[in-house]
Amino acid sequence: MGTFKDIFNDLDTSDEKSKAGETMLSNIKNTMSDRVATKVKFNKLLQDYKSEVLPYIIENFDSLNDDAQQSVTRINNFFCGLHFLVHMAEVAQKSLFQIEKDNSEKPLPLSDTFNINQSGTFRLIQTSCKAFARRCDQRNGCHGNFKTYISSHLQKHKMNFPLQPLNGNRFNILFSNAGYVFFFHREILEFLKQFNSNNSLLKSRLHDIQEPFYIAGCKALGLVSTFITTPLWNVLENKDIHICDMNIRYLQLVNFLNDI
Repeated sequence: MGTFKDIFNDLDTSDEKSKAGETMLSNIKNTMSDRVATKVKFNKLLQDYKSEVLPYIIENFDSLNDDAQQSVTRINNFFCGLHFLVHMAEVAQKSLFQIEKDNSEKPLPLSDTFNINQSGTFRLIQTSCKAFARRCDQRNGCHGNFKTYISSHLQKHKMNFPLQPLNGNRFNILFSNAGYVFFFHREILEFLKQFNSNNSLLKSRLHDIQEPFYIAGCKALGLVSTFITTPLWNVLENKDIHICDMNIRYLQLVNFLNDI
């Protein structure tokens, strides 16, 4: 905020007659950012700063009624909805880790690639994408072989090959890939048994794909994709829906989540 004020003071100094900086500040009506806490705080500081400056810019500002003053001082803060999907994925990963930890009478089986701070479900999804998605692990992956193995299933369900790399894809990719891993988990298991590979990546997949708790986690994330994140993403990218119309949709989503 200090840097922001310095920039506006520099503008005023360069053109003292027009008060360019303060005039520009008075014309700021909206901000757009993600939901990072520091930016939310900055928005509040910017609103307060504008409220302090406007009485010196707008003639007879103090004679305006409260509604008129609020109208000219208010700044609308808009936030990127797609970042919301990223945050949901981060929370889902932490929730899965805690659920797996709390609901196991004994430690869940671990593969060679185990990360102590990572949920087994997420590891299953991550390494499945690494093994089977196109352009992933060139050394240990087997995209072509697996695609050929499930070709009849793809034709039956009129699908293109669904798994996508996690790297380079941010929005909704965890949820959608989870659903596809669940959908094809029987085919993945049979393929890995027949493929008989000794590389560590595929051995890890064979290990994790046989854990029912991880499969249940994939199903849960897939249901989130079907009923929550994919419909929300479609709405967010619909150019016919104005950003101001999103409040009611977010309220509906919050109520839905509270209900379930």
